[in-house]
Amino acid sequence: MDSTIVFFGTAMHSQVEKAAGAFGFANGTVTQGSQSFYLHRYSIEDQLKELTADEVQGICNALGGSPASAFQVSARHGPAARLALEVVSQLMSQFKPAVLDDDFGHLWSSAKVSSLRDSKPDKGIYALRDA
Repeated sequence: MDSTIVFFGTAMHSQVEKAAGAFGFANGTVTQGSQSFYLHRYSIEDQLKELTADEVQGICNALGGSPASAFQVSARHGPAARLALEVVSQLMSQFKPAVLDDDFGHLWSSAKVSSLRDSKPDKGIYALRDA
């Protein structure tokens, strides 16, 4: 299981979690049918421990300021990763500005994530690493 982080510029954790409810979100997990992935709050403390100053600056530049909230998205490869891409794309489109960190030094805009969702890549959310 791998993970990515999605940052929201103005949407608070509670707003994103409420919207994720439409996709089957409950108790940190999004479930649709037999597929699921984790959508956990990524706290400021976690961000400060794990991100470099350059990474923080890049995120702030992309969002136009500090993130209001962030979530760790963890899924198994395959159908669960495709579900994660669909849900994250919808949330990023709903709550702009938003940016996704692929954990390989790249930040992805809502438009780029939506583009990958529309092309239905086999790797789901992890296709960002190959794009």
